[in-house]
Amino acid sequence: MKLDRLLAITMMLINNDIVPAKDLADKFEVSIRTIYRDIEILGAAGIPVISYQGINGGFGIMEGFKIEKGFLSTQDIDSLTATLKGISTIFQDRKYDDTLNKIQNLSSNKNNAALIMDFDNWDYHGLIKNTLSLIQTAIEKNKIIKFNYINSSGENLLRNVEPITLILKYNTWYLYGFCSVKKDFRLFRLSRIRALEITDKTCSFEKEKIEEPKFHGEVEVNNFIDLELKFNSNAAAKALDLFYGADISFNNDRNMIVKAHCPEGEWIYSTILSFGKNVEVLNPPHIKAIIKQKAKEIYNLY
Repeated sequence: MKLDRLLAITMMLINNDIVPAKDLADKFEVSIRTIYRDIEILGAAGIPVISYQGINGGFGIMEGFKIEKGFLSTQDIDSLTATLKGISTIFQDRKYDDTLNKIQNLSSNKNNAALIMDFDNWDYHGLIKNTLSLIQTAIEKNKIIKFNYINSSGENLLRNVEPITLILKYNTWYLYGFCSVKKDFRLFRLSRIRALEITDKTCSFEKEKIEEPKFHGEVEVNNFIDLELKFNSNAAAKALDLFYGADISFNNDRNMIVKAHCPEGEWIYSTILSFGKNVEVLNPPHIKAIIKQKAKEIYNLY
């Protein structure tokens, strides 16, 4: 991940007069172009990086600049520590532990964490962790990846992608990259990726053309409905997990009423069906009809 590399680059520049870009690229096993992007980020963050031209050129830090304990507040250090600990639960990489130790040494608060992150999940056979590791390696080495991808229509398609970044949204991991098939930037759910390989082809996308990822996904965002559901008490806890932030109330029978303004799509049908007999659709009527029909289809299957 980028955070630990930025911190390590900063420390190398502080401890050395001049560090060639190639040396940085070799040490962190990334492209020189990635190093230049990292240097730009450090400069934007207020680190006074100086570029030296010529045969013996490279990067250095303005003379007299030091990172002291006061540079990061206790809250800053705690936030960085929580993030790095969270990363280490999913990425098995010694460098995160090394960075974590450096950060923790700046803090006197060793045990009383106000925030704990754990990105691990029910990962059968370590598939997600292995996929994350391969994609991370491809990003750092600036290499194109190929994989089989099962889209929302159930099609199993081969994809060649120039990986840009990994994204964790809620409890789902995504790959964001440039798809050579669609000739556009795309989001791919890691759970739908199979047979992933790192190719020997180098990525060619230009930094200035990289777009921000959009999480519209497979839901038609213009088709919103006012959904009203009634959950019995046995399903209340699970319903709160899924509809946290919606309009929640309880009637005299201890049933929970959920009112949510949300986009319609297969995701909402499958969510409702996952509650079985513990949920009743109150509104809108067409959703009631759809759930009834899908329930009949499930019944006929058996």
